[in-house]
Amino acid sequence: MGGMDRDLGRGLYLYTVSARFNHAAASGHVSREPYLWFAASLPGGGTFDHGGKLRDEVSPGTAYCSLLAPDNESVVSYASGRHSAGGFAITRDRLARLVEGQEVAGPVGAFLKGQFDPTFARFTCTARMQAVLAQISNHPYHGAMETIFLEAKAYELLAENLRLLADPHEKNGMSASRKRALAAREFMMADLAHPPAIGEVARQVGLSQRALTHLFHEIYGASPLKCLNTWRLEAAQALLGSGEHSVKQVAYLLGYSQPSNFSQAFFRQFGLWPTDFQSR
Repeated sequence: MGGMDRDLGRGLYLYTVSARFNHAAASGHVSREPYLWFAASLPGGGTFDHGGKLRDEVSPGTAYCSLLAPDNESVVSYASGRHSAGGFAITRDRLARLVEGQEVAGPVGAFLKGQFDPTFARFTCTARMQAVLAQISNHPYHGAMETIFLEAKAYELLAENLRLLADPHEKNGMSASRKRALAAREFMMADLAHPPAIGEVARQVGLSQRALTHLFHEIYGASPLKCLNTWRLEAAQALLGSGEHSVKQVAYLLGYSQPSNFSQAFFRQFGLWPTDFQSR
Protein backbone atom coordinates (compact mmCIF):
# COMPACT_ATOMS: atom_id res chain seq x y z
CA MET A 1 0.00 0.00 0.00
CA GLY A 2 1.33 3.42 -0.95
CA GLY A 3 0.31 7.02 -0.48
CA MET A 4 0.76 9.55 2.30
CA ASP A 5 -1.00 11.05 5.31
CA ARG A 6 0.24 14.55 6.18
CA ASP A 7 -0.69 16.83 9.06
CA LEU A 8 -0.03 20.30 7.65
CA GLY A 9 -0.65 21.96 11.01
CA ARG A 10 -3.39 24.09 12.56
CA GLY A 11 -6.25 21.89 11.44
CA LEU A 12 -5.36 20.91 7.86
CA TYR A 13 -4.72 17.31 6.78
CA LEU A 14 -3.93 15.92 3.35
CA TYR A 15 -3.79 12.30 2.24
CA THR A 16 -3.49 10.00 -0.77
CA VAL A 17 -4.02 6.26 -1.15
CA SER A 18 -2.48 4.07 -3.85
CA ALA A 19 -2.97 0.39 -3.20
CA ARG A 20 -4.09 -2.98 -4.42
CA PHE A 21 -6.05 -4.94 -1.83
CA ASN A 22 -6.37 -8.71 -2.13
CA HIS A 23 -9.21 -8.58 0.39
CA ALA A 24 -11.60 -5.91 1.62
CA ALA A 25 -9.95 -3.44 4.03
CA ALA A 26 -10.96 -0.46 6.14
CA SER A 27 -9.42 2.58 7.85
CA GLY A 28 -10.90 4.84 10.52
CA HIS A 29 -10.40 8.35 11.90
CA VAL A 30 -11.86 10.36 14.79
CA SER A 31 -11.67 14.16 14.87
CA ARG A 32 -12.15 16.18 18.04
CA GLU A 33 -13.29 19.26 16.09
CA PRO A 34 -15.95 19.96 13.43
CA TYR A 35 -14.35 19.60 10.01
CA LEU A 36 -14.92 19.61 6.27
CA TRP A 37 -13.89 16.31 4.70
CA PHE A 38 -13.25 15.81 1.00
CA ALA A 39 -12.25 12.66 -0.88
CA ALA A 40 -11.93 11.81 -4.57
CA SER A 41 -11.91 8.22 -5.77
CA LEU A 42 -10.28 7.40 -9.10
CA PRO A 43 -9.91 3.63 -9.62
CA GLY A 44 -11.54 1.53 -6.92
CA GLY A 45 -14.71 1.47 -4.87
CA GLY A 46 -16.13 0.75 -1.44
CA THR A 47 -18.18 2.54 1.22
CA PHE A 48 -17.83 5.19 3.90
CA ASP A 49 -19.62 5.66 7.21
CA HIS A 50 -19.39 8.84 9.30
CA GLY A 51 -20.48 8.07 12.83
CA GLY A 52 -23.39 5.92 11.68
CA LYS A 53 -25.18 9.08 10.46
CA LEU A 54 -23.83 9.44 6.96
CA ARG A 55 -23.24 6.43 4.75
CA ASP A 56 -22.77 5.97 1.01
CA GLU A 57 -20.97 3.94 -1.61
CA VAL A 58 -17.69 5.08 -3.13
CA SER A 59 -17.65 4.98 -6.93
CA PRO A 60 -14.70 5.47 -9.30
CA GLY A 61 -14.46 8.97 -10.77
CA THR A 62 -16.55 10.49 -8.00
CA ALA A 63 -15.70 13.07 -5.33
CA TYR A 64 -17.41 13.42 -1.95
CA CYS A 65 -17.62 16.26 0.53
CA SER A 66 -19.04 16.14 4.06
CA LEU A 67 -19.32 18.69 6.88
CA LEU A 68 -18.92 16.64 10.03
CA ALA A 69 -19.46 16.87 13.76
CA PRO A 70 -16.64 16.04 16.20
CA ASP A 71 -16.13 12.81 18.12
CA ASN A 72 -17.69 10.54 15.49
CA GLU A 73 -15.56 7.86 13.90
CA SER A 74 -15.30 8.03 10.12
CA VAL A 75 -14.61 4.67 8.47
CA VAL A 76 -13.74 4.14 4.81
CA SER A 77 -13.99 0.56 3.56
CA TYR A 78 -12.17 -0.54 0.41
CA ALA A 79 -13.33 -3.37 -1.82
CA SER A 80 -10.68 -5.80 -3.08
CA GLY A 81 -8.78 -4.56 -6.14
CA ARG A 82 -6.78 -1.48 -7.12
CA HIS A 83 -7.48 1.86 -5.46
CA SER A 84 -6.28 5.39 -6.06
CA ALA A 85 -7.77 8.20 -4.01
CA GLY A 86 -6.91 11.39 -2.22
CA GLY A 87 -8.43 14.16 -0.19
CA PHE A 88 -8.16 16.52 2.74
CA ALA A 89 -9.79 17.53 6.00
CA ILE A 90 -9.90 21.07 7.34
CA THR A 91 -11.30 22.09 10.70
CA ARG A 92 -14.02 24.69 10.97
CA ASP A 93 -11.71 27.05 12.89
CA ARG A 94 -9.02 26.98 10.21
CA LEU A 95 -11.56 27.42 7.43
CA ALA A 96 -13.10 30.37 9.30
CA ARG A 97 -9.68 32.03 9.57
CA LEU A 98 -9.12 31.56 5.83
CA VAL A 99 -12.37 33.27 4.84
CA GLU A 100 -12.51 35.80 7.68
CA GLY A 101 -14.59 38.83 6.73
CA GLN A 102 -15.98 37.22 3.57
CA GLU A 103 -19.46 35.84 2.96
CA VAL A 104 -19.54 32.14 2.13
CA ALA A 105 -22.67 30.83 0.40
CA GLY A 106 -24.37 27.44 0.59
CA PRO A 107 -23.83 24.65 3.10
CA VAL A 108 -20.28 25.74 3.94
CA GLY A 109 -21.60 29.10 5.13
CA ALA A 110 -24.03 27.25 7.39
CA PHE A 111 -21.19 24.99 8.57
CA LEU A 112 -19.15 28.02 9.61
CA LYS A 113 -22.14 29.20 11.68
CA GLY A 114 -22.39 25.89 13.52
CA GLN A 115 -24.70 23.73 11.38
CA PHE A 116 -22.51 20.83 10.44
CA ASP A 117 -23.99 17.35 10.67
CA PRO A 118 -24.97 15.58 8.53
CA THR A 119 -24.24 17.42 5.28
CA PHE A 120 -23.15 15.59 2.18
CA ALA A 121 -22.44 16.34 -1.46
CA ARG A 122 -21.36 14.13 -4.34
CA PHE A 123 -19.62 15.49 -7.45
CA THR A 124 -18.18 14.16 -10.65
CA CYS A 125 -14.41 14.27 -10.02
CA THR A 126 -13.44 17.26 -12.15
CA ALA A 127 -10.37 17.41 -14.34
CA ARG A 128 -8.93 20.06 -12.02
CA MET A 129 -9.29 17.73 -9.03
CA GLN A 130 -7.64 14.91 -10.94
CA ALA A 131 -4.75 17.15 -12.00
CA VAL A 132 -4.14 18.40 -8.45
CA LEU A 133 -4.21 14.87 -7.02
CA ALA A 134 -1.68 13.76 -9.66
CA GLN A 135 0.59 16.65 -8.70
CA ILE A 136 0.30 15.77 -5.01
CA SER A 137 1.30 12.16 -5.70
CA ASN A 138 4.25 13.05 -7.95
CA HIS A 139 6.32 16.13 -7.21
CA PRO A 140 10.04 16.96 -6.86
CA TYR A 141 9.94 18.73 -3.47
CA HIS A 142 11.36 17.78 -0.08
CA GLY A 143 11.41 19.20 3.42
CA ALA A 144 9.99 22.68 3.94
CA MET A 145 9.37 23.16 0.21
CA GLU A 146 7.27 20.00 0.15
CA THR A 147 5.13 21.29 3.03
CA ILE A 148 4.56 24.60 1.23
CA PHE A 149 3.70 22.77 -2.01
CA LEU A 150 1.27 20.34 -0.34
CA GLU A 151 -0.49 23.13 1.58
CA ALA A 152 -0.99 25.05 -1.68
CA LYS A 153 -2.45 21.95 -3.36
CA ALA A 154 -4.79 21.34 -0.41
CA TYR A 155 -6.07 24.89 -0.86
CA GLU A 156 -6.60 24.27 -4.59
CA LEU A 157 -8.78 21.28 -3.76
CA LEU A 158 -10.60 23.32 -1.12
CA ALA A 159 -11.29 26.16 -3.58
CA GLU A 160 -12.69 23.71 -6.14
CA ASN A 161 -14.97 22.20 -3.49
CA LEU A 162 -16.20 25.57 -2.26
CA ARG A 163 -17.00 26.54 -5.84
CA LEU A 164 -18.99 23.37 -6.46
CA LEU A 165 -20.80 23.50 -3.13
CA ALA A 166 -21.76 27.16 -3.57
CA ASP A 167 -22.88 27.05 -7.22
CA PRO A 168 -26.51 25.89 -7.50
CA HIS A 169 -26.38 26.02 -11.32
CA GLU A 170 -23.84 23.22 -11.77
CA LYS A 171 -25.59 19.85 -11.90
CA ASN A 172 -23.32 17.10 -10.57
CA GLY A 173 -20.58 19.68 -10.10
CA MET A 174 -20.23 20.59 -13.79
CA SER A 175 -21.74 23.15 -16.13
CA ALA A 176 -22.23 22.30 -19.83
CA SER A 177 -18.94 24.03 -20.70
CA ARG A 178 -17.04 22.07 -18.04
CA LYS A 179 -18.57 18.84 -19.28
CA ARG A 180 -17.26 19.66 -22.75
CA ALA A 181 -13.85 20.53 -21.35
CA LEU A 182 -13.71 17.24 -19.44
CA ALA A 183 -14.91 15.30 -22.51
CA ALA A 184 -12.16 16.94 -24.54
CA ARG A 185 -9.57 16.00 -21.92
CA GLU A 186 -10.74 12.39 -21.81
CA PHE A 187 -10.60 12.17 -25.62
CA MET A 188 -7.08 13.63 -25.66
CA MET A 189 -5.91 11.28 -22.90
CA ALA A 190 -7.47 8.11 -24.34
CA ASP A 191 -4.38 7.18 -26.37
CA LEU A 192 -1.37 9.20 -25.30
CA ALA A 193 0.90 7.30 -27.68
CA HIS A 194 -1.15 8.69 -30.58
CA PRO A 195 -2.78 11.90 -29.33
CA PRO A 196 -5.42 13.45 -31.63
CA ALA A 197 -4.97 16.70 -33.51
CA ILE A 198 -6.59 19.71 -31.82
CA GLY A 199 -9.01 20.12 -34.73
CA GLU A 200 -10.16 16.54 -34.20
CA VAL A 201 -10.69 17.22 -30.48
CA ALA A 202 -12.80 20.29 -31.32
CA ARG A 203 -14.99 18.26 -33.70
CA GLN A 204 -15.38 15.52 -31.09
CA VAL A 205 -16.94 17.94 -28.56
CA GLY A 206 -18.89 20.00 -31.10
CA LEU A 207 -16.84 23.19 -31.02
CA SER A 208 -14.75 25.20 -33.44
CA GLN A 209 -11.02 25.08 -32.80
CA ARG A 210 -11.12 28.72 -31.72
CA ALA A 211 -13.98 28.04 -29.26
CA LEU A 212 -12.12 25.01 -27.88
CA THR A 213 -9.02 27.13 -27.30
CA HIS A 214 -11.10 29.76 -25.50
CA LEU A 215 -12.75 27.06 -23.37
CA PHE A 216 -9.40 25.53 -22.38
CA HIS A 217 -8.04 28.93 -21.33
CA GLU A 218 -11.19 29.49 -19.25
CA ILE A 219 -11.26 26.06 -17.58
CA TYR A 220 -7.63 24.90 -17.53
CA GLY A 221 -5.75 28.17 -17.89
CA ALA A 222 -3.75 27.18 -21.00
CA SER A 223 -4.12 26.21 -24.67
CA PRO A 224 -5.20 22.65 -25.63
CA LEU A 225 -1.71 21.84 -26.88
CA LYS A 226 -0.01 23.08 -23.72
CA CYS A 227 -2.54 21.18 -21.57
CA LEU A 228 -1.93 17.99 -23.54
CA ASN A 229 1.84 18.28 -23.08
CA THR A 230 1.40 18.89 -19.35
CA TRP A 231 -1.00 15.97 -18.91
CA ARG A 232 1.29 13.63 -20.84
CA LEU A 233 4.19 14.54 -18.59
CA GLU A 234 2.06 14.13 -15.45
CA ALA A 235 1.12 10.68 -16.75
CA ALA A 236 4.85 10.05 -17.24
CA GLN A 237 5.44 10.89 -13.57
CA ALA A 238 2.89 8.29 -12.53
CA LEU A 239 4.38 5.64 -14.81
CA LEU A 240 7.92 6.33 -13.64
CA GLY A 241 6.80 6.42 -10.01
CA SER A 242 5.25 2.94 -10.32
CA GLY A 243 8.71 1.48 -10.94
CA GLU A 244 7.27 -0.85 -13.59
CA HIS A 245 8.68 0.90 -16.68
CA SER A 246 12.03 2.18 -17.87
CA VAL A 247 12.46 5.76 -19.09
CA LYS A 248 12.60 4.50 -22.68
CA GLN A 249 9.38 2.52 -22.25
CA VAL A 250 7.57 5.52 -20.75
CA ALA A 251 8.73 7.71 -23.62
CA TYR A 252 7.28 5.32 -26.20
CA LEU A 253 4.07 4.78 -24.21
CA LEU A 254 3.48 8.53 -24.34
CA GLY A 255 4.21 8.90 -28.05
CA TYR A 256 7.75 10.30 -27.99
CA SER A 257 9.74 8.91 -30.91
CA GLN A 258 13.03 9.76 -29.19
CA PRO A 259 13.62 9.15 -25.46
CA SER A 260 15.97 12.14 -25.42
CA ASN A 261 13.12 14.45 -26.48
CA PHE A 262 10.98 13.02 -23.69
CA SER A 263 13.76 13.52 -21.13
CA GLN A 264 14.23 17.15 -22.15
CA ALA A 265 10.48 17.85 -22.00
CA PHE A 266 10.27 16.19 -18.57
CA PHE A 267 13.17 18.30 -17.28
CA ARG A 268 11.60 21.53 -18.58
CA GLN A 269 8.32 20.67 -16.84
CA PHE A 270 9.56 19.40 -13.48
CA GLY A 271 13.21 20.47 -13.12
CA LEU A 272 14.36 16.85 -12.84
CA TRP A 273 15.57 14.33 -15.41
CA PRO A 274 13.39 11.21 -15.59
CA THR A 275 16.22 9.01 -14.32
CA ASP A 276 16.71 11.30 -11.28
CA PHE A 277 12.95 11.31 -10.57
CA GLN A 278 12.82 7.51 -10.83
CA SER A 279 15.76 7.00 -8.47
CA ARG A 280 14.45 9.25 -5.66
